[in-house]
Amino acid sequence: TIELYMRAGEKDKALQIANVLGKRADEMAGYIIRKNYGITLDLRRNLFILADLQRIMAENDMPEQATFYEQAYERHVATLERTR
Repeated sequence: TIELYMRAGEKDKALQIANVLGKRADEMAGYIIRKNYGITLDLRRNLFILADLQRIMAENDMPEQATFYEQAYERHVATLERTR
C-alpha cells in the first residue's frame, strides 16, 4: 500500500501509513525480543516490515526515513545476536 501511494504521488499519505506501521513493527519486534520468545513468525514479519520500509524510502529519495527504519532493523538484529 505504501509503495502504491508513493507511485501515485501521494507521499504524505504514504508517510502517514509508514509512520504508523513502522512504529508498530518496531515496538512489536522489541517486545518479542525482550520477552525472549525466540525468532517467531511475528518477529520475522515485523523485521521484514522495517526492512521493506527502509527499501521503499530509499527508492523514493527519502534518506532520513530510510535511515530511521534501517537503524531500527539493525538495532533489533544486534540485540538478537547478543542474546543468542
